[in-house]
Amino acid sequence: MFDLKKQCTLVALSPEQRIIDFDCGNADLNDFFNQDAILYQEQLLGQTYFFKQNSTKQIVCAFTWSPDGFKTSMLPNSRRQKQFPNLIRFLLVDAYNEPAVLNFYQKNDFLFVFSSEAQEWEYYKKSNTGEPLQTRYMFYDMIQWRNKLYDS
Repeated sequence: MFDLKKQCTLVALSPEQRIIDFDCGNADLNDFFNQDAILYQEQLLGQTYFFKQNSTKQIVCAFTWSPDGFKTSMLPNSRRQKQFPNLIRFLLVDAYNEPAVLNFYQKNDFLFVFSSEAQEWEYYKKSNTGEPLQTRYMFYDMIQWRNKLYDS
């Protein structure tokens, strides 16, 4: 498995460290990271980072931190208490509901916030039309990242 921590360097987007020619296989995301991320950042809407492979210098993934949150009161009690004891340490993503995208996040230890799409439909207070959601809400517990750093 590809190991971001061992094989890549985390870089903060800046005028000196831009994302150029990044292709994640999604035209909308490619356009954002290659064209709009720096403007988004200048407007203080988020901070973009990317992982650059050490050997090839190729950008292997990119993401933008932006203020967000979700209401844990919408989750079943057992899940809320077990998985979300301290909301500050979680990375949340609205991942495109496509197998390759979801697989990427799951391989990198992200979990679904909601155990089913039906629960997620309910959270958004939308009628479940039977169509899949465009995105799935996922999270990563940053304590795992810290623990991996100390384990190596």
